[in-house]
Amino acid sequence: MNSIENIVKEAKRIEEDAIYSSKAHYEASRQWSNIYLCLGIPAAIIAGISGVSAFEEYKMVAGVTAILAAGLVSTSTFLNPSEKAQAHYTAGQKFTALKNRTRIFREVEVLENKEHSLSENLLALSSQRDSINEVSPQIPRKAFEKARKGIEEGESEYSIDK
Repeated sequence: MNSIENIVKEAKRIEEDAIYSSKAHYEASRQWSNIYLCLGIPAAIIAGISGVSAFEEYKMVAGVTAILAAGLVSTSTFLNPSEKAQAHYTAGQKFTALKNRTRIFREVEVLENKEHSLSENLLALSSQRDSINEVSPQIPRKAFEKARKGIEEGESEYSIDK
């Protein structure tokens, strides 16, 4: 096997890593967004009920709903699902960009067949993958499993590649 073939194989590994990572981060972002909504919407509604109940002098209802709203808001503050959703979304975008750059490298740049330049570019792609991994939040197992299932079902394939 020559060095060009090795470069292509490694580029495919980077591309595969990026596909799985981007899809899993997008899935994690979606899950955290759902948690944010599931905590935030009821908290807002219950807080409204609490306020109305206080004006109508339903002290028991006002007290119970205020406690429920405070619990939901506290949970949301503690978990910070909005920030986690954004962090996963940003990581997904970075991995998607890496996947695209790697695919172009593998499908276009390798054809130029300049081994020295190819090796440098491959190292840059690998370094970019490592850098993204260092700053990305950990992917929840459930999100990874859902992403893998979607990839295996062809969700990440371009029609031109089928």
